[in-house]
Amino acid sequence: MPEWPEIANLARQMQAVLPGRAIAGVTVRQSKCLNLPEPEFIAVVAGARILAIAPRGKWLQVQTTQGWLLINLGMGGEVLLSPPVALPEKTRLHFDFDDGTRLMMNFWWFGYVHYVKTQYRKTNPVREMGLS
Repeated sequence: MPEWPEIANLARQMQAVLPGRAIAGVTVRQSKCLNLPEPEFIAVVAGARILAIAPRGKWLQVQTTQGWLLINLGMGGEVLLSPPVALPEKTRLHFDFDDGTRLMMNFWWFGYVHYVKTQYRKTNPVREMGLS
């Protein structure tokens, strides 16, 4: 299970390469990791541009032009930026970017990617999910 130092390190790595990229498409291979029905999640996320990534506890907060993506790796997992042809066999969720790269996520056990609308974000989008 990744602890805060691993999440903070991952957020720093993502912040170094993802801001400015636009999400051109989304592939969901495990819809139970989402807080919205798959078609709705894809509709609200597609076309968003990534603005910033920051850690908050065991969550990665990804600010986009269309809202927030809240990522929890659960018991563990990977977040990899790669060309689409270099993907591992097991994945749960892909974000395809307009530059031809893909952000791939795999959760070993009960990982989540939640969407929160920007207008609901005050100081902590995790609070909007009922967590403190």
